[in-house]
Amino acid sequence: MMTKRLVAGASLALALLVGGAGAADALKSGPQVGKAVEAFEPRNVTGPFAPENHCLVCWTASKPGVMILARRTSDPLTGLIKKIDAANKEQGDKLRSFVVFLDDEKGLDEKLKELAAKEKLEKTVLAIDNPKDSVSDTVHKEAEVTVILFVKHEVKVNRAYRKGEFKAEEVEKVLKELPKVLGDETK
Repeated sequence: MMTKRLVAGASLALALLVGGAGAADALKSGPQVGKAVEAFEPRNVTGPFAPENHCLVCWTASKPGVMILARRTSDPLTGLIKKIDAANKEQGDKLRSFVVFLDDEKGLDEKLKELAAKEKLEKTVLAIDNPKDSVSDTVHKEAEVTVILFVKHEVKVNRAYRKGEFKAEEVEKVLKELPKVLGDETK
């Protein structure tokens, strides 16, 4: 009887330890749920303000917004951008979306213009911000992709991914979160 209790107790302790490690290991990047999305002025590569620096958070005004902060392009990220752009087209002028690449790679402007043309992006703005500038202060150094869904500058959803974590199946998870902001645009 005593052995069974010891085994059960040890199993419970191990489960709590392992379960707690996953929660503590969650990556926090960018403004968190319930907090404000702060204004910043990345260099717009595509969209109505290209090639100027312009605040895309301000551009959303009171509309729902999708802000993606990324270190570099990838196939899953391109898939998300395409699907967000399609959702944006379906919403008409009710949704604003933009992707800010936190990278100072030479020639990135041209790569992003080519990406926008190849994928026929019409509504999603692609921009660049120096990785040492203002927005980068809130982006975790390990975050490869940070997705922020917000309404009236208040974060409703925040998903952050380390290098290699943002895979194709994550795209659908992000898309399922869109109703959290699209249902709030009239409030």
